[in-house]
Amino acid sequence: MKRSFMKWKTGMLMVLIITLMVPGLSGMAATQKQKALNAYKKVLSQKTVDVLGKGRENFRYYHTADGLSPKFEKYSPTKASDVQFAIAYIDNDSVPELILKYRKSNEQSPGIFAVFTYKNGKVVRVNAGGGCDQFAGYYSKTGTYRVDNYYETYTKDYHKLNNAKTSTILRYDSSSGYSKVVKGNEIHIDRASFAKLYSSATKGKSLTKVKFYKNTAGNRNKYLK
Repeated sequence: MKRSFMKWKTGMLMVLIITLMVPGLSGMAATQKQKALNAYKKVLSQKTVDVLGKGRENFRYYHTADGLSPKFEKYSPTKASDVQFAIAYIDNDSVPELILKYRKSNEQSPGIFAVFTYKNGKVVRVNAGGGCDQFAGYYSKTGTYRVDNYYETYTKDYHKLNNAKTSTILRYDSSSGYSKVVKGNEIHIDRASFAKLYSSATKGKSLTKVKFYKNTAGNRNKYLK
């Protein structure tokens, strides 16, 4: 009888300890999320925002008097008010990623985009594309997201975000078919093999598209909280 009472007492003590710890753990997660959102606000509140990476060369299509004009150009930071932003919970934590995009008014191509995450107190760019690339969406809290490309052929690249780093894991090309990507090397596979790897990477979840907002103080306060 005494032994049973001691087991009950020990069990109740453990329940009490866990109950006391849970609010503290939730508070830590919320604080980390708020730190990230505050950092994103700070980036977007500057006069210019470095979306693509200063000096990076990118390919764009523009409407001109002579028709459609392709152009290679080096990127310079974008006027903050011209940038649009969204948040996405790509990897499996409570801290969202920041998605940015910018497209010129006379541009035929999708423009430029970038994916940022928050790591060790810093806003880190993990992927970016210019010209014919665009952020298509993500598979919530799986670490997987998709980037589409419309240059010459239509491709879907599936990326894995892990520890503030991105790697391409799968690719569908309308011309060459299905591939898996291992350490940067593209290996062609059949459709069934692709489907199996796709299901594993996305955990059976559907693609979630993000909603972009104009970079205004009101929108930052409303959506980055």
